[in-house]
Amino acid sequence: MNVTRALQRAVKEFKLGTKALAAAMSNGRDKIMSDVVLMAKVNPDRTDTHCSPQEMLQIMDITGDHGALFEMAEEMGYVLLKNPLAGQEPGECSKHLVSCIKEFGEFVETVSSAAADNDITHNELKDIHGRCADAQAAILKLQAWAEARHEQSKPARLRVA
Repeated sequence: MNVTRALQRAVKEFKLGTKALAAAMSNGRDKIMSDVVLMAKVNPDRTDTHCSPQEMLQIMDITGDHGALFEMAEEMGYVLLKNPLAGQEPGECSKHLVSCIKEFGEFVETVSSAAADNDITHNELKDIHGRCADAQAAILKLQAWAEARHEQSKPARLRVA
């Protein structure tokens, strides 16, 4: 599948129909989207018209189908992970989650790079161990944060002294 096919699937399978989706994408003043134009924009066989990046976001947001985003990530060599705290005020938990993801990503990149030639050298293995330790440390910090929040949520008489 490709990005345009993923968008086409999202539009075709939208439970309220293509006309409702096109209407939801229109702002009522200067941007009017018809269902015919929308279907042309997501038709992979058409080369003369395409969705703008903003229209792609609208389709994914309104339909709830994020397949096009995953297709783009895959084509560019990325893996996506939904942030479970999206939309919340950034706080300590968010910072710890981002740190875990960053460290894990660096660990995976180090392993992938070392394994690219099917021969992992002693120095590459040392780097892998270091990145693994960094990822584990980030996860343990998140766990410690969660345990501290749990302890704080208990009534004072039940807290560990």
